[in-house]
Amino acid sequence: MMDEVRQVVFMMDKNSAPGHDGFGSLFYQSYWSIICKDVYEIVLQFFNQG
Repeated sequence: MMDEVRQVVFMMDKNSAPGHDGFGSLFYQSYWSIICKDVYEIVLQFFNQG
């Protein structure tokens, strides 16, 4: 599932507007190697707890 999360992050337009968290897709793509585990944990929590 981590590969799927990565694919979605890197499919996003780099110039897209920031989301509710204030970070645009370029941030996630640029710092993926640092934040990937945290993002993955958040996605898992979302699907497991709703």
